[in-house]
Amino acid sequence: MNSYIMYKMYLFVVNQPQYILQQFNTFYKNGDIMNILTYIGIAIGGLIAVGSTLGITLGIVVTIIYKIFRAVKYKISLFD
Repeated sequence: MNSYIMYKMYLFVVNQPQYILQQFNTFYKNGDIMNILTYIGIAIGGLIAVGSTLGITLGIVVTIIYKIFRAVKYKISLFD
């Protein structure tokens, strides 16, 4: 490998923490970090909403199945 390329790779690896910090500061100054936090908040809220919807739906389905099972096995009305 060319020594110049190896030197550039070395500089990239050594300067990586500074580069990441510089990019973070650029994001923060431009207001992009708030957009990232907003997207994270939206994702968390969406997951909570989907979880509660699935929980309620599953609960209704299980309740209906249980009532049908009880009606068949014990001859009890579905509305009791």
